[in-house]
Amino acid sequence: MEKTMANLNRLFVALMFIAALFSGEARSAEPAFSLNIKLASDVIKAGSDVTVTVVLANVSDQPQSLGWGEPDEGNFTLDVRDASGIQAGKTRLYRALTGDHTGKDALEPPLPAGTEQVMVGKFTTITLPPGKTQTYNAVVNKLYDLSQPGKYSIVASKVVDSSGSVVRSNTVILTVVADAK
Repeated sequence: MEKTMANLNRLFVALMFIAALFSGEARSAEPAFSLNIKLASDVIKAGSDVTVTVVLANVSDQPQSLGWGEPDEGNFTLDVRDASGIQAGKTRLYRALTGDHTGKDALEPPLPAGTEQVMVGKFTTITLPPGKTQTYNAVVNKLYDLSQPGKYSIVASKVVDSSGSVVRSNTVILTVVADAK
């Protein structure tokens, strides 16, 4: 009996998925948003703040809703990699924002089993009219360790709807130079 119910549930979910695909207006394969990033400066001294401006634009002909919150660093995902393609080290703040409690500077002591982590901030839903933009500023080195000289590539991405669709930005290159002390 349980097996029959499980199969009926699977069938129901599959039929609902198919119905959603074919109901209503035809969906465009074109993304509703574009994402563009730029650096305040593409060359910085090690230890200096690295600010990136992220501009999310509604490129559709319809108003689009999406989640928005504070701090700005939580509105999108940054991927920072060195010249070899290795992801830069994640900071304590990055791990706190993502719930990752690993790494050499993880929260001490670790949270006891069954403990819930609560993030503090503001979250709301905004509606972006066609052709309009939402601008975010983030300090990259709050999230990634950029203390070593070298070249780093930075790409931003954001989940833009409840289906999990992701929009990705252009890639910018940052050069970190040694601090001459």
